[in-house]
Amino acid sequence: MRNDAEVQRAVKAQFLGIAPERAGDLERLWSECDLQFNLLEDEGEVVMEGGAYRFVRFNHRALRVIWVSSFAAWEAFKCSADAANQGTTRNHDKLKILLELALTIRNAPNPEEVPLLGLPEPGVFPDAESEPELRAASELAVFASGWAMLHEVHHVMHQREGTAYTYDSPPEDKWAEELSCDSFATLFVLENAADYAQMTEQDSALVLRKRSMGIYFAMFALTVLAHDQWSDSPTHPAVQKRMNATRNHVSGDAIDDALSIAALAFSSLEDVWPSVPKY
Repeated sequence: MRNDAEVQRAVKAQFLGIAPERAGDLERLWSECDLQFNLLEDEGEVVMEGGAYRFVRFNHRALRVIWVSSFAAWEAFKCSADAANQGTTRNHDKLKILLELALTIRNAPNPEEVPLLGLPEPGVFPDAESEPELRAASELAVFASGWAMLHEVHHVMHQREGTAYTYDSPPEDKWAEELSCDSFATLFVLENAADYAQMTEQDSALVLRKRSMGIYFAMFALTVLAHDQWSDSPTHPAVQKRMNATRNHVSGDAIDDALSIAALAFSSLEDVWPSVPKY
């Protein structure tokens, strides 16, 4: 396990990368919750969890699956959009390869030894001019993994506030906390997006669209990570319930660009995995 200063700096940098305007809020969170991020060995399952009143535990396995899933989400969107624009049937070949890659990483004894089949390594951002689609997917992957980390931070906050579920809590209480953590992560990323746009003199609609897409890509990654256990469990609500609640926070009743992209991506995913949750 690693919890040295380099790990803490990397997580802070990720949070600041997806919501730079929340720097003060992040410092307060770190101070009030005495947060410590622990990078575990890739032994056993995916790890992404907050608990023990201050710790967020994660491993490379989780981050690599989220990374690859974001490229799969982009390919799934492209698959639907290209077919619609060209009047052809969808070609799922590349999408199937990326989904299989994500599941292989999820289940492999050593996920870092699984070749990424031409994808950049996590944290490597291709040139935006020569490889714009790979660059877009890599940037959205950072939002997706940052959203997942923020979700776990809110579990720590629930514990410190005395509102966390306990071991013998009924499933409904555990589901409610999971949805609360989803909501926290989503709103943390979106609420002050207009402030960032103003600070940087960017179009606020474009800033909001990118962040919203990152959150929808987190939902795509969640769906891949959970494959194929998408129903209610004793500890987590069904993925469809989490997707619906997240849509309400991100897009409300509107059919905005980010939701349209997500819907197209999940439509292609449904072609490959027919029982998958959907938008």
